[in-house]
Amino acid sequence: MRGLAWLALLLAGALSFAVDRGLLGRAVPPDLERLPVELGPLRRTAVIPVEAAVLGDLPPERFLFTTVRDEGNREGRLYVAWFARGRRWSGRPHSAEFCFAAEGWREVEAHRLLGADGRGRWSRRFERDGSAIRIVHWFETPGRAVAGGWFARLRHRLTGGGGAGLRQDEASIYWEFPAEAAPRESDLLAASEALAAALHRLWGE
Repeated sequence: MRGLAWLALLLAGALSFAVDRGLLGRAVPPDLERLPVELGPLRRTAVIPVEAAVLGDLPPERFLFTTVRDEGNREGRLYVAWFARGRRWSGRPHSAEFCFAAEGWREVEAHRLLGADGRGRWSRRFERDGSAIRIVHWFETPGRAVAGGWFARLRHRLTGGGGAGLRQDEASIYWEFPAEAAPRESDLLAASEALAAALHRLWGE
């Protein structure tokens, strides 16, 4: 019995080492420029230039910052940041609400949105100096593009998508609109689901 316990411990250590070194579940950098222009009811319109200094000391390895418009011509912004090593390993990315708070925005309301894909996203309202914005944000990780219960997701994490569930990379995503001119939440959810599906295709799942 003691021998089996030591064997299990050694196997767990070997698995952890292989995952940490990228020998299993190697990160797949997505070409974010290949994300579709049409994302559900929203449309990407123009890339927003970003100075490297704005991204902080631990910037994402890849990112995309663009303007977007809905069918009612309401304009907002989309930010997608890809990190080769997610929060469990590197402490990044930070959740979007902390980033906005650091810029002086005050959160006045927040609630969860549950989409048709069974995933939850956060919708938050921030105010600063008489202005108000609405953001919808979430983290996307490889191996989560599978339907079914927890057992199906666990099996996919271990065996499906080329070992995607063992990967360390992660994407942080948010939509931002003026609070009084934001699309319906159902439209933001549909756009979020379309974006998530497109990102998983870029990940090769």
